[in-house]
Amino acid sequence: MKLVNAYSFFLLGVYVHPLTVIEKGMPFALPRRVLADSFHQLQAFVNGDFEKRQLPTSIEKANIMLGFLADVFERSKKSGYQAFTSDDVSNFRTIVLEFETVLDKELRDSPLLCVLPKGNLSIDSLLDGASKGYASSALPMLDSVIRREIDESGTCLAYARGTACGFHILRAVEITLKAYVLAATGTLPKMSQRNWGEYIKQAETAQASVTLVDFLKILKTKRNPLMHPQDTLEVDEAISIFSICQAAIEAITSDVTTRNLALEFSFALKALPTL
Repeated sequence: MKLVNAYSFFLLGVYVHPLTVIEKGMPFALPRRVLADSFHQLQAFVNGDFEKRQLPTSIEKANIMLGFLADVFERSKKSGYQAFTSDDVSNFRTIVLEFETVLDKELRDSPLLCVLPKGNLSIDSLLDGASKGYASSALPMLDSVIRREIDESGTCLAYARGTACGFHILRAVEITLKAYVLAATGTLPKMSQRNWGEYIKQAETAQASVTLVDFLKILKTKRNPLMHPQDTLEVDEAISIFSICQAAIEAITSDVTTRNLALEFSFALKALPTL
């Protein structure tokens, strides 16, 4: 994923297209600012990471223009009257037209997307790492696996992949919940009984807070249908689940803190992959 400044392509056109108005006999000094601005914009263009990867033919045309401009600059250093020739005019008009045509095609073919706001969630925050938006008291308690699932869910939500968003954020809750149950009770259900219903039952037996249990029961009703391939989440539904899951994970970490289970919870997270 790469952030692209679309305005830079507009500026490139603004500075390059005036090269087509150069006429035979026009002194080099007259369009000096146009030449310099075009040169600098083209240099930035050919050195861009995105441009090198996605716009290779446009890069080739831009380098040809840079060559023409460099030649003009070199000739302008010589003594005497310096003016554009008929070849200069023909070369600039031809290459600018070719460049604009190729750039238009390559930009149209490039996977450039406009990512729109999702509810009251910041797109920048979702893409930068949604886990960073969790409560400062909760985040240090979450391991890299949980944070990765949260961040992946945020990325999916930013790109309007509702079902994928729900899948990853519910995975994050399930990992956190399993570690909580293990920390609070010292054990997990046997493999054949490892499901949300059993986890919630054990959390209640371990006297989890009413708030936490309520969140988990709500999410269980959301999770079960999502496990069936024929069911999908629309973006609005995904936003709701994404937000409820954050509240549930923070409720778990809050309960861990209140009950002085931080050390046990940390050990449980490390032990989960082997259980």
